[in-house]
Amino acid sequence: MRAKYLMNDRELELELGRSLFPPLPRVDLVPERTALLTIDLQYLDAHPDYGVGRRAKESGNSELLRPYFEDVARLVSNVQMLQATARRVHMQNIHICISPHTQDARDCPPISRMRGARAPRSSRENDILDDVRPYPDEIVLRKISSSAFLSTDLNLVLRNMAIDTVVCCGVVTSGCIESTARNARDLGYKVVVVSDGCASWTRDLHERSLRFISCNVGNVLTAREVVAAVTSDVPA
Repeated sequence: MRAKYLMNDRELELELGRSLFPPLPRVDLVPERTALLTIDLQYLDAHPDYGVGRRAKESGNSELLRPYFEDVARLVSNVQMLQATARRVHMQNIHICISPHTQDARDCPPISRMRGARAPRSSRENDILDDVRPYPDEIVLRKISSSAFLSTDLNLVLRNMAIDTVVCCGVVTSGCIESTARNARDLGYKVVVVSDGCASWTRDLHERSLRFISCNVGNVLTAREVVAAVTSDVPA
């Protein structure tokens, strides 16, 4: 019993969740009722030469983010595979990026402005990475909040398309991914987060967030598990 008092708050929450509630059921991924949400894979926070990466270099702290950018480089190929599969099985590809609507970011939360965390609307930082850029007629939503639901019409768009399941990938796991997944759950969606399609500032934050999500929010699956699930009834 003493060991439980040595846990941090999130570990204790997970332990209570496992002991008090049944495990979450496996989500049934039906392509026509599922949307792949690619979140914040843009130059602001997913490329070492722009945005956060450039700030780290200029401040002499690039080594702190080296593991993060290594993880981002690896996850991009998994996201490409997920996007290609979604297109093949007619599953909705929706791209989310965090971006102000104005040049001076006056529409963004005060703390974001105070920290200078938002680049001008026309800057390269607000562009989606070329490797995962949207195809013509795919939906792109720009948000000014952590959650993709809070400052866009994502919920309305999904309801209009009779989508009841979201698969989340992108960055960062412990921030915008988890915020979006939590909101999706509260709005009644079935949620999947792709473990090797996400990354966070540290690998510990990434793993802790995935453990929380798997216990309280939805399924955590690998990219290949998602692909297998959505293509099981689709001819090769």
